[in-house]
Amino acid sequence: MTTKLGSYSYISLTVALATLLAVAANPRVAEAQTAKEKSKASALLKEGAKLLGNKDYAEALQKFEDAYAVVPSPKILFNVGLANEGLARPARAMRAFNEYLAGATSDTDQRRKEAADHIAYLKSKVALLTIRADVDGAHVTVDGEDSGTTPLSNAIALEPGNHQIVVQAAAGKPWTKAIKAIAGSSMQLDAIVKDAPAPVVTSPVVATSASTVPTTSNSPPDAARDASNGLTQTAAQSKDDEPIYHKGWFWGVAGAVVVVGVVTAIVIGSGTTTEYKCPTGIQCL
Repeated sequence: MTTKLGSYSYISLTVALATLLAVAANPRVAEAQTAKEKSKASALLKEGAKLLGNKDYAEALQKFEDAYAVVPSPKILFNVGLANEGLARPARAMRAFNEYLAGATSDTDQRRKEAADHIAYLKSKVALLTIRADVDGAHVTVDGEDSGTTPLSNAIALEPGNHQIVVQAAAGKPWTKAIKAIAGSSMQLDAIVKDAPAPVVTSPVVATSASTVPTTSNSPPDAARDASNGLTQTAAQSKDDEPIYHKGWFWGVAGAVVVVGVVTAIVIGSGTTTEYKCPTGIQCL
């Protein structure tokens, strides 16, 4: 991939030195850093500038990142952008230049214009992703790397290819999306990360006992109970009014009378009697 690095004469040792001097001139940053830390960052920037001039972009990037870890000045991110651009990492380079412009507001107009020119050149090499969320403060990661919190001030520059987007609010499940980025394109995602409303919990229906008389909306409970009692009484009265030959006990008595009569008739009709004799040796009454 071609870059704009060759057209900038400031890619030299003087670039790193100027950046470090600007860091030291910032009162807030200078107060926060010790002389030892600034000395260490200065040495790292010198080494990185030499490596960048020799087009050893990977080693230069490592030196710049180490210097930023010691003295976290946004002005160092300009050099980080240059090294990433040399490594054909347009998305990372563009992010570094954007962060430089956002943080290094006191840098020279010339340097800021050069950063803006790099960004304009890199736009055709990346896909620009705009992410909106329904809550502020949601954490955004791209392929596991931190990309800020919503609302994002800039579109996220992505290398061409497949990416995994995750938006996570303080509570609730993360919102995820797999996308394919195409160089020179722009896309927008709307993440829904608010907690879903809790389901409405209703009281369980308690089954009634079998002895309970069911009621309807048109019949009050007392009326249903009275109606049930009336049916029971009517059934009892109907049994009392039945003919006698419909009753079970009538036929039971009649059957017994018939049997007795038959036995008597047999005894009488035979005309004989049987005399009982006491066995020998047994006393009988």
